[in-house]
Parts: sequence; structure tokens; C-alpha cells
Amino acid sequence: RKKAKVTDGIKECRPARRRRNQNWGTSELTEARLYQSDGKTELSMTEVDGEKVFKLRIGSTMKIKAKFRVVRYPEGFGALPKYLGLKLTEDFSKADFGTQQIYESTYGKPLIGRQECSAVLLGPRGKDADGCKWLTKESEGKCPMNEKPEEEIEMEFPFIVPNFPNAFTNTSFRLIPTEAPVKRGGCERK
Repeated sequence: RKKAKVTDGIKECRPARRRRNQNWGTSELTEARLYQSDGKTELSMTEVDGEKVFKLRIGSTMKIKAKFRVVRYPEGFGALPKYLGLKLTEDFSKADFGTQQIYESTYGKPLIGRQECSAVLLGPRGKDADGCKWLTKESEGKCPMNEKPEEEIEMEFPFIVPNFPNAFTNTSFRLIPTEAPVKRGGCERK
């Protein structure tokens, strides 16, 4: 696979097994970019408390753009996915006490640590986990994706920065291949 073009600061969820390869998941990622709400200005990193981060304002919207080709999974002999779902995972490393209390009273668990289901896709936004909903005009009509797997697919997802003041998180954005359209986020807490 060719090396994907990505915004500086975007990293693979897991390192590839081979040094020269990249591990972007079950599809062939060709490009991944983070933009400000205008969809044109690429986000840049800044240093806060000695760490390189994307500094985001609460309530602001950023755009996550990705281009990829679907591939058989397991590679070579598996099935081609028809649809895709979105999953956002956040790993909070620090937040002020008030933010932690608000999160715990709202969601019933501590904020610090790994949150498999981001608050961004909970409640009314659960329907936004349908990846086919976010295909760009150039890629409209490409779901189900298994009909023309050789074609590149482009999507753009609006990420609204949650209201967690002074919180630091490592956020993972994943596209999950599915056989059926995604109707809800799959992250609803019981």
C-alpha cells in the first residue's frame, strides 16, 4: 500500500507489523485531513503544557476528511464491506475537577481514562454514526461500497468539540466496515 497523506499529528491506531507499512485499518487509506470549520484551513498543532496538541475551542466544529478504497477483509480472501459506521474513542489524560464531576454525573463513570464511545456520538447524534451519510458529492451513491471497490471513496465528518473545558484527550476516529446500514451509533449506554 502507498503511504497515506495525513495532517501532521494524525497517527495510526496501532503500528504496522512491518516497518515500511502503515496500519490504517481494514481499508486502504489514501488521505486523512483535519480542517477548521471552513473545510479548507488545515488544523495545525501547538504546544500546551509541554505536549503537542490540536487546540480546539469548545462548541467549534472541525471537519475530518478521509479518502480510502475498500479492500477485502481478511485481506485477499474475505468479504468486501457494503457500508460503514463511525466510531470515536477518547482517552482523557487530564481535566479540571469541575469537568470531571460534570462528566461523571452525566455519564455515570469517571472521565479520566479510555471512553470507548465518545459523547460526540451519543443521544440524538447517534444517527450520525452512519458513515454513508457523510460521503462527499464526489462519492455520492457509492454505498453499498462493494459494487465498485476499485473506486476511491471520500467522506467528510463534522466533529463538534464537546463541552469539556481544560480537558486533554487522544481521540481515535475509526471507520468500521459493516454488512448493513448503521441506524444508531452503537454506543448508547444502557
